[in-house]
Amino acid sequence: MKSLNRFAAFSIASILTFAVSPASAAPLPYISTGADLAAACRATLAKDATEVGKLAETSCNHYLAGMIGAVYNATPAGMPTTLSRLGPNKDQSVCFKLPHLLKYDEFAKIVVAYEKGHTELDARPAIDLAGLALGDTYPCKP
Repeated sequence: MKSLNRFAAFSIASILTFAVSPASAAPLPYISTGADLAAACRATLAKDATEVGKLAETSCNHYLAGMIGAVYNATPAGMPTTLSRLGPNKDQSVCFKLPHLLKYDEFAKIVVAYEKGHTELDARPAIDLAGLALGDTYPCKP
């Protein structure tokens, strides 16, 4: 089980790097930090109809879809996922158990709400914010 969780963390980081890299086909806003992810997800929730708002929404949705897709593909249904190597010193981990269905808007709300109380995550990688927000909302049960 532990090796699967290490694989899940590696897969998630790899897929998210590809999914939001500047080399992707569409010129989407680049999501690197927690602040980037929170800003893009706020645009998603605001239903900003401007071109910039639509691009931010697409970026948020791509990031979240990449993360959720990686988790669902790397973890057997109903099993918890552990993300490791989080935090400034890469020594933190978080465990969460996703529901069978997690919609973009729901995940965006989770990210935005969590970021409001944890602005220290703004400068850290986006995966830290997304992972810790999921761990807070869908914690693994002991």
